[in-house]
Amino acid sequence: MERICGFAVVRRAKCNFLDDLTPPRIGGVYYHGVKRQSWSELREPYYEETLPVHYSKLFRSLELTNVITLTQELEIAQDLLFFSNKDEPLNELITIYSKGLERTRGSLRTALKIKWLGEDVVCGGIGSMLMEGIFTKPYLFSDFTNYLNQYGLFDINSSATDLYVVHYNELNKQGHNLEIFSDRIHSLDKVWIGVPEAT
Repeated sequence: MERICGFAVVRRAKCNFLDDLTPPRIGGVYYHGVKRQSWSELREPYYEETLPVHYSKLFRSLELTNVITLTQELEIAQDLLFFSNKDEPLNELITIYSKGLERTRGSLRTALKIKWLGEDVVCGGIGSMLMEGIFTKPYLFSDFTNYLNQYGLFDINSSATDLYVVHYNELNKQGHNLEIFSDRIHSLDKVWIGVPEAT
């Protein structure tokens, strides 16, 4: 049994166009972390009141956390994934686990086999320290490029994560103008991202 905090429907890494038409990547390594477009095909029609009633009800049941909007119901996530991909298969189902989310929102055990992709560093309300650092200004983080795995994340429980946080904050002290996380150091959360292997 795996312990998770919930499920989310997010853009596949190669389709994650956040600011322009280029998904975040370093060379051939795409970012698979938390900062991906989530529930994208649902949010706009929901607020425009054009989403079918069934899916509107499911969308309302999602839980907004300080990291990402989740559901603890696999069936809801699968149903919304199906709807999200009805025109084009842009999205995938992921699982999330972190100690911070577990403390504040709880967790559950699932019989699903989870393929854990790796660990992101997240600050609630701001975003991913990986996205705002190494994937935004890779030249400042050249010593950490080799620590990224094939999913653009650190391996779970890697010592690189803590070293990266220290380096990131040192760069800001030196005036490199990265997104500010240092004043929220106690709210940083190591978030594991996984993919259910049988859904």
